Amino acid sequence: MEVLEEGGEPLLAYQVLARRWRPQRFGEVVGQEHVTRTLTNAIRAGRLAHAFLFCGPRGVGKTTTARIVAKCLNCETAADGPVPDPCDRCESCREIIRGVSLDVLEIDGASNRGIDEIRDLRENVRYAPTAGRAKVYIIDEVHMLTKEAFNALLKTLEEPPPSVYFVFATTESHKVPATIRSRCQRFDFHRVSTADIVETLKRLAAKEKIEVEPEAFPELARHADGGLRDAESLLDQAASIGDGKVTLAALRQLVGEAEDEVVLSIVGSIVAADAGEAFSRLSELLDRGLDPGRVALALTQALRDLLVVQSAPDKSASLGVGADLADTLRKLGTDVSGAKLTALLTLASRAVADLRRSARPRLALEVALARMCRLEDPGEMADLVHRVKALTADTGSRTPPTPPRSAPSSTSSRPETSGGTDPEPAPSEVTASAVPATAGEGVGAIWTGLLGRVKERKVMLASFLGHGAPLSLEEGTFTAVFDNDYYEGMVSRRENLAIIHEELAILAGKATSFRAKMGVVPAGAASAASAPAEERAARRGQKDLLEENQGLRRIMHDLGGTLLPGGSA
Repeated sequence: MEVLEEGGEPLLAYQVLARRWRPQRFGEVVGQEHVTRTLTNAIRAGRLAHAFLFCGPRGVGKTTTARIVAKCLNCETAADGPVPDPCDRCESCREIIRGVSLDVLEIDGASNRGIDEIRDLRENVRYAPTAGRAKVYIIDEVHMLTKEAFNALLKTLEEPPPSVYFVFATTESHKVPATIRSRCQRFDFHRVSTADIVETLKRLAAKEKIEVEPEAFPELARHADGGLRDAESLLDQAASIGDGKVTLAALRQLVGEAEDEVVLSIVGSIVAADAGEAFSRLSELLDRGLDPGRVALALTQALRDLLVVQSAPDKSASLGVGADLADTLRKLGTDVSGAKLTALLTLASRAVADLRRSARPRLALEVALARMCRLEDPGEMADLVHRVKALTADTGSRTPPTPPRSAPSSTSSRPETSGGTDPEPAPSEVTASAVPATAGEGVGAIWTGLLGRVKERKVMLASFLGHGAPLSLEEGTFTAVFDNDYYEGMVSRRENLAIIHEELAILAGKATSFRAKMGVVPAGAASAASAPAEERAARRGQKDLLEENQGLRRIMHDLGGTLLPGGSA
């Protein structure tokens, strides 16, 4: 990278690092070799397209690469056609670098999004370049153009004059119409790796004579989240605050971040189920003025790092876990199972989302912390089944035990309830914990646990689930069957699925998706085991009534209705 000056003086009194050290050639673009190599080969082969679509997150080099393409097309050192390596010394290159070239027009799609601006562009396209060989239109955030503007651009984009090139940049490619995408060569820019960001920042710090603590470089890269420009801007800001010196403590204070030691101590208290210590350390952070949302993010990041160290210790460094934290995380990992860690991470991620819409974020974070400290280890599937069975046995007076499926027609007696002796179900009926033959016994246990946990969060959703029955658990997907499309549709709503997925992850000890499908629900399968004897008898009477009246049954099915108690009378 080269800092250009004019007449021996800097172009500006001061330029931020991201602009001062902006890459000027393809070889200087960091982390996008798949893009720069393809463009270089296309220029050498004389097969450069007339329209490009550069997609990717912010700060990864889209506009920078577009400017380099413009220099390649207009560099005065080329005898004929574009060159893959512009000189950066000719008048054309220097004008493009300074952003004053009349042949390279950079347009902000957010503020020039209407049809009138695109019509002006179509008129100007017809005129020959002013000084160079090609006119280049660079439109940033092209997805912000209106539908009418895109339509006005189509014909020009499909058949532009030979000396006109378009480069569109966007962070949301899915918002660009397919008619536009199909007329462009698309390049997807990736997030810059942590290692590449750290290496680049070290070079810039050395050139700018900025003294940076070694531990601060990974922290800068982590906050940049794959955006090199963000990392350079943060380094610039931290250097200004520290008068040319960047320390890890000053950097964390700048971004409002909690110290790793404090965050890890909270994680350790959560693992040890020591709510008092966890609340004490949390209060220290919040009383210092740290934002609860930032603290929740820090906890989520720490749990993520702990999961990485536990699951892939050999790759922890390449996956963004600092070497100074690896030993502490490794010790913590010996005290918690993978299943519980996954469940904790699920709760922490939910807290981050909840805090964004909470009127009292501190209270929301404290509630989430309390839930994490009280979370029991879900263990393996066999342990979960055993615990659910034990829980059912302990509450036998309230929830009558269910006979094994292998003997549905047995005549064994059941415990009495307040309503008297519960009559045996008909052989064709299946109770709540009994499931179709395709599912294992553990599926019924998870279903029972899911109904209970969902009821604590959303009673109506638990009611919808109660009209279904578990079917199977295969390849990380829990399937339940419903015989009414109303309940199937309500359960499948996005907000309801989010709750079900979170609770399934805690119950199963790993990420588990939920699928509702239409089918035949065995009579009484959803909730018969937990219903009083009178209610089960009433349901059987309602079933008889519906079988006798097909018209009523059809109406009930189409409208998703249910018979109220006494409906069979």
